Amino acid sequence: MAAKTVAEKLLVKPGGTVWISAGEHRPLVGPLPEGADYVEDLGEAAVGCSSPPTRPRPAACWTGSATG
Repeated sequence: MAAKTVAEKLLVKPGGTVWISAGEHRPLVGPLPEGADYVEDLGEAAVGCSSPPTRPRPAACWTGSATG
């Protein structure tokens, strides 16, 4: 069984939206499911990850419904 990607662990769905506070952390999420994409506005995101500027990777991630 293949290891899950971070996107799979975060329950990013096909066609879903992901917001990450620091764009340089996008590669850490790994490949997104088909049709999923990153958004610039947190209010449009179904999954979000945030990190303080001093951290080398996201410190907190959550899932929820986009209300955009």
